Amino acid sequence: MVLPILYDGVEMGTLVLAYSGKVFAPRFTALAQRAATVTALVLLLLLPAGWFWGRLVARPLVDLANAMGKVGPHAAEQVAYVHRYRGQDEIGRLGTEFQRMLRALRDKEALERQMIASDRLAAIGRLTAGIAHEINNPLGGMLNAISTFRRHGPRDELTTRTLSLVERGLRQVRETVAALLVEARVESHALTREDVEDTRTLLLAVAQEKGLHLQWHNGIDAPLPLPSTPTRQILINLLYNAVQAAGHGGHVSCRTVRVKDALEIEVVNDGRHVPPERLPYLFEPFLQPEGERQGLGLWVTYQIVQQLGGEISATSVPGHTVFRIRLPVRTTHEPEAVAEAVPG
Repeated sequence: MVLPILYDGVEMGTLVLAYSGKVFAPRFTALAQRAATVTALVLLLLLPAGWFWGRLVARPLVDLANAMGKVGPHAAEQVAYVHRYRGQDEIGRLGTEFQRMLRALRDKEALERQMIASDRLAAIGRLTAGIAHEINNPLGGMLNAISTFRRHGPRDELTTRTLSLVERGLRQVRETVAALLVEARVESHALTREDVEDTRTLLLAVAQEKGLHLQWHNGIDAPLPLPSTPTRQILINLLYNAVQAAGHGGHVSCRTVRVKDALEIEVVNDGRHVPPERLPYLFEPFLQPEGERQGLGLWVTYQIVQQLGGEISATSVPGHTVFRIRLPVRTTHEPEAVAEAVPG
């Protein structure tokens, strides 16, 4: 350090001060160490807080962007989105609206699948009904011809045995065709508790033979204005399918109960489940899954439920297959005999 020496404005000389660097080096080093320590502590506090805050802000946007990217190429049911951030700012409202849109898309897709399935089944119904009527005409003529031949033709043993075989075959064809016609109108009494118990009696022999555990809940206390014969047919078809699916030693349960203005039926078995890809086609006739032939039982059941104005659905996971049916019950007074739709 150089300082001038002044006296009455006259420069008398110069003062030169020199300091050794060894004096300041320890102090500078101590200050630098303290500054580094303070900076490290501040960073240790700020970095986790900044990371947490950044993740809190960015994660909803990343999840939302990923879910939006799947909406087009995938069905809405396959788009998984969890709305974690429910704030009232722009990000929160955006996530809420996207979740609402996703629910609407899922409902729309489900409705479209139901409409397509209904149209497909209705088309199959019209086709099979037309085929059944066309078959019935010549079938009736052949059965009448056999009856006439029996009355007026020769009575040798070979001819009689041959005609019996032909007649049994034609009658079996007629029974198969009759299953396609679910629009015959007959009269039947209202559904009672005893009607439901009759189906249990029919099922007990088969259940005992296969060693099944049958759980039964009949919640019908008073007669319901539903046609008994088709309702019993629904129960029989579903229960026999459940028994066949459950296998030896399995479990089958049936629950029938009136809930407000509807009769609800639930049939459960613990047998082999129905794969998800087969569920949309479960009620179509003659489906052949994995080489196993499916008959007309579920299709006829679907047709009867539709004609009674009800709904039928099926869900299946390994060890738990459920068929649910809801039949509307008229609350007004109905006569004891009601019209119904039955196979044949």
